[in-house]
Formats: sequence, structure tokens, C-alpha cells
Amino acid sequence: MVTLSDGRQLAPDMNRITIKEYRQLFEPDNTQEVEDGIIARVYGLNGKELLELGYKDYRLLLQEFFAAARDPVKSDPN
Repeated sequence: MVTLSDGRQLAPDMNRITIKEYRQLFEPDNTQEVEDGIIARVYGLNGKELLELGYKDYRLLLQEFFAAARDPVKSDPN
């Protein structure tokens, strides 16, 4: 779970995206808009909300996203 500078706490839920979408993150012809939308959904956000985060909040969220992506079972709070 990441705590944003505005106090919101967001937890990643990798089940909000499909395997196809996860793999799409690593395709070289992918657009930044597609990537942002996929990562945002993991946190219950939309792409616009993700892009409106401050830079530090964005980096914290990405850091946690990739940790959760490496080990989604360990990152699941259930």
C-alpha cells in the first residue's frame, strides 16, 4: 500500500488487469497512455487521475506497482 501526499492510501490489486494487459506493458510499440491506464487501474484510478499525481507520488506508486508485479501473491493483502 502506498500513502500519497494527500493522505490517500492506495493498494495494488493485480486482479484488476488481465494477463494480456500486463504483457502489453512490455510491448515496445505500446503508448504511454495505454501504460498509464493499465497501471492506474491496478490502483482503482483512471489514466487521468494517475497523470494528475505529483511526481513523488507517481514514482512511489510505480515503485510499488513493479514490486507487486514481481510477486503479486505476496503483495495481496487478503
